[in-house]
Amino acid sequence: MSDLNIIIDNGNQIETDDFLFFDDEKVEHVPKESTVYDLLVMLGIFKSKTEARKNWNREQLKSGYQEIKNIGKYKKALYILNPI
Repeated sequence: MSDLNIIIDNGNQIETDDFLFFDDEKVEHVPKESTVYDLLVMLGIFKSKTEARKNWNREQLKSGYQEIKNIGKYKKALYILNPI
C-alpha cells in the first residue's frame, strides 16, 4: 500500500470532509481510539503495534489536518484529518 488518507471518526466530521480534504481519492475511516501506531501498521511500515511503539519516535496524532511524510524506506505518507 502506498500513501494513506485517513479520517478519524470522532463524531465531529461532516459529510463533505472526504471530498473537501481528499477529493476523489480513497479514504479510510478509523475509530477515534486509533493511534499513530495503528495507522503505521495499516500503512505496512510495521508488522505490529508493538513494533511501531518500539521504533516510531516522530510525531503523534493531533487535532486538525496533519501530513506525515517520508515514512520508511519507500517514503510513504499519511494524510490525516482528525476533526476538531
